[in-house]
Amino acid sequence: MSFANPYNFVGIDEGNVQRETNWRSHEKLGEFNGMLTCEITFLSNFITENTDREKKPLTINGKLGIQASSLKGMLRSTAEAISNSCISMMSGKYRYRFMPRMPVGTSCSSKVKYTRIHDELGRDWLEFNQKSLVREEAFIDSCDDKKGLCICCRLFGTTAKEDPTTEKSFSYKGRIRLSDALFLGICEKNGNINKNINPVVVKYLHRHLSNPKNHHEAFYLDGNKIKGRKFYYHHNDDKLQDSGQIKVDLVKKEAVFKFTISFENLTSTEYALLLTTLELQPGLGHKIGMGKPLGLGSCVIEITEIKEFRQERYLSINKCAEKVFKNDELNRRKDEIKKWRTSEIPQDLRCILKISPGFTEIRYPIKDIRNSHRDEFSRYKKLHPPCREFSPDDKGSGRTITYSEQKKSERPGKSRPEGLGSMAEALKKAKKK
Repeated sequence: MSFANPYNFVGIDEGNVQRETNWRSHEKLGEFNGMLTCEITFLSNFITENTDREKKPLTINGKLGIQASSLKGMLRSTAEAISNSCISMMSGKYRYRFMPRMPVGTSCSSKVKYTRIHDELGRDWLEFNQKSLVREEAFIDSCDDKKGLCICCRLFGTTAKEDPTTEKSFSYKGRIRLSDALFLGICEKNGNINKNINPVVVKYLHRHLSNPKNHHEAFYLDGNKIKGRKFYYHHNDDKLQDSGQIKVDLVKKEAVFKFTISFENLTSTEYALLLTTLELQPGLGHKIGMGKPLGLGSCVIEITEIKEFRQERYLSINKCAEKVFKNDELNRRKDEIKKWRTSEIPQDLRCILKISPGFTEIRYPIKDIRNSHRDEFSRYKKLHPPCREFSPDDKGSGRTITYSEQKKSERPGKSRPEGLGSMAEALKKAKKK
């Protein structure tokens, strides 16, 4: 039976990362300053917090919430894929809990060095240098003051990096600030938000909410380099059965949270990317939190209000020059801003983020070392392309084509994936389930 892997990769155009060397400082007023008010509605159950001892929803000042850092990470990864920015998370070492049969030493195929680390608490980890998975030309390596800042590093900021030759560090705080998202209620079928419904549901799972496993090189790597940016597919239903011993407290689907984004010194291109990332094309959705391979964390974001501040606001104590956009005026303003961005969301990303991907089944390949006929993990030698399921073509060995090769082979006028629908239709379908 056909099926799709829970995750896939969005290709990278390594030679086309646009950076600015003369970026605007925070002291100078930019063209656009203001605040966005947003609501995030969940299309599946989700978990906002995960620790080794307990898996319970996160509370902020006694109220159910989502940390601003979690929202920022979700939005940044999507914005990087949309704009073909640098890979900000591929500049350091990565480790995860060591399990039997994990590789230790230097890989024969990729030459990546995997090291087993034993910490002071008696835990074993598998560690490797993520920077070894990106090409040394540093086209997609994280930004700094010498290479310049890509659009995402200007928006979201970049952490300090020490120059071994001068021992100097560089950091940029970014131009947007997110608040924590606080729970508003459960969205009912009539569209009203009910604050009195208990938002938590308890499930007993038979498998852990696991971390990524980059040592699965056949799926993660193209030769000895990373295939692209990793995203998880949405499921038609998060089929979580009470079939295990792992207790997880989940927040119910249809939960609605509210948060704000303050922005300053944005150019028109940066402003357009921010809105495009928040409100994806109709039929596309975000993923956040733990359990993404199980279908958890699917959501959509809606901007409910835009406030734009003019320069007079900062030049006089007697004036508060601002423009507030709501209702029909808000929709017109959002459409106007999004048109300032000329390039479209990459096709691979659209395929992965479709709320209804249309696959027969979404799951990991079966790993059965005792039965070769059921050992799908060994049969499939490479990951299927983002827009289709596994097929017999994926069982053979060989190198997958790179993003640059794919772009060269694309013909003008090639059809795009259909069936995206509208955000309103997606919400309506989700409420009927």
